[in-house]
Amino acid sequence: MAVERYIVASDRIDRPENKTKSIQSVEIGGRILDALIEGGGAMALKDIADKAQMSRSQAHRYLAAYLQIGFVKRAPQAGMYDLGQNALRLGLAAYSRMDAFNIVSKTLHEIVAHTNRTGLLTVWGDAGPTIVRWINGRPAIATSLGLGSVLSVLQSSSGLVFASHLPDHVVRPMIEVEIKSLPSLAETDFNTVFKRIRRDGYCTVSDLVVPGLTASGFPVFNSEDDLVFVITIVTRSAQSFHTDPEELEYVLAKTNRASAHLGSGYLEKGRVRDQRW
Repeated sequence: MAVERYIVASDRIDRPENKTKSIQSVEIGGRILDALIEGGGAMALKDIADKAQMSRSQAHRYLAAYLQIGFVKRAPQAGMYDLGQNALRLGLAAYSRMDAFNIVSKTLHEIVAHTNRTGLLTVWGDAGPTIVRWINGRPAIATSLGLGSVLSVLQSSSGLVFASHLPDHVVRPMIEVEIKSLPSLAETDFNTVFKRIRRDGYCTVSDLVVPGLTASGFPVFNSEDDLVFVITIVTRSAQSFHTDPEELEYVLAKTNRASAHLGSGYLEKGRVRDQRW
């Protein structure tokens, strides 16, 4: 009799409808994560539920489960949720399996080792320029920025490099949002700024993202000559490395070589592209 009960129980576990139910649960949970990814930042329960097309009670149950395993975290704002550390780790693990990411990450390590400067690597994410690698120099720089931080498009060197090279329809919506939130930005002739960045091959800003810090961003292109990464060197403003011609040329040479390793012929065609704005 005991054997019969075991067989019945095993058969119940292996029923196709139970497997289908389990898969559907994963799919539903995926809609929660998709909502947070597309939201581009912290979201309220109501907004997550609406975007995931489910009831608030159902969304809350999934969020509670994701909180337990670190895929979701509570945002500083009351009642808000955001992607958690394990979601970031999963994304970085996926990036780390890309040959391009490994090549550029190695370049960043070499630059930091040679210059002793703090270096970071950014990609263009759904919310804008996103930090996916951070390597401290000596001495380390204390800042609230870190892995997963999203940078300004118009007030960070990484963002300005992306804006200089990415298509208009990709960056313009985010630029318009930033100008609306800070109207004084509209006084800057960004067409001229972007053209200079394409001409020089890098961009430097001081005291914008973090007061007292200077950041210089350098583009890395792929085999399609599309901008895929920006390597950024961060220093204290009083010790900015971009005033050292030899060090600047070293970083330019390393980032240009990284582009060449990814198959880009961009530098051979000249840095200045047709103005897109």
